[in-house]
Amino acid sequence: MNAAALAKLDAGGSVTIGAFLASHQNTGPLVQADNAMAVFQDATADMVFQTTRSYAGNLAAPPPGLCVSSVATPNFVTGLLAINTVSPYLLPTFHDAGPSLTLVLQGAGTNPQAVISLPQQSGAGDYTTANPYCLSLGCNGPAFLTGGSWTLNAPGGADVGAFTAGFTLPTMPQWTNAESFDGQNVPRSSNLTVTWTGGDPNDMLLISGYAEVLDFANPANSTAQSFTCSVSVSVGTLTVGANMLKSLPAAPTPSATIAYGGTLSISTGATANFTAPLKAGGSLDAGAITWNWTSTRFVNWQ
Repeated sequence: MNAAALAKLDAGGSVTIGAFLASHQNTGPLVQADNAMAVFQDATADMVFQTTRSYAGNLAAPPPGLCVSSVATPNFVTGLLAINTVSPYLLPTFHDAGPSLTLVLQGAGTNPQAVISLPQQSGAGDYTTANPYCLSLGCNGPAFLTGGSWTLNAPGGADVGAFTAGFTLPTMPQWTNAESFDGQNVPRSSNLTVTWTGGDPNDMLLISGYAEVLDFANPANSTAQSFTCSVSVSVGTLTVGANMLKSLPAAPTPSATIAYGGTLSISTGATANFTAPLKAGGSLDAGAITWNWTSTRFVNWQ
């Protein structure tokens, strides 16, 4: 965002932004979900922050090589999805870039390997796929985050002109010891080592743990905690110390009034800039293309 746009925000005004996100989440080898979405909107300073957070993920990731622990809201569904939640905060003023966007993975020559449509949602102003949840690795087509050269194409609409924005994705990492955690009791008293292969060595990887205890009889006793560690993808391994694991609540004795949920996840992603012309003149004040890849396993922290 240039100095003039920042000055508008400082003065309490608004800017015109565009945001695109492609995401992949899996909770095991046979369950995965791919989704893509985009929005063009006017935004004040606080809405720029909200949209950036929704599309770019956690803004509070620790510096490389460090881990942080934080109190979380005791809600297991929220806790699981907070790792990579996509819920854009839209202002009433959104901008039309055409009836549908297309996401294209380039193949040999001019023949694309994949063409994914993002139709504009009626009454909402954003563009999104139909959330194709899958029960197999095939996922009825190429995953959104297949490594290679991609383009985001818009035909142009009433407000935003036609544009093509290119970005390149690396091969996604493989969590090589994921199945040793899947559905297992994981001790908090010992260090925990996560290993992976692949990924862009210049990207960062986040390792996150989450646990919550929900006490339905005494809600005030409900508790939740999480930790996040950041490390370069290139190292291929990270050991989380027992002192960090002990910050998570342990699985309680099963009860009709107490529920427990725990997860261990790894994730990576990156953001690139893009621009698009505006029919009223000029171009977007800021545009961001973001991708996020997350793999999660359910665990019982002991």
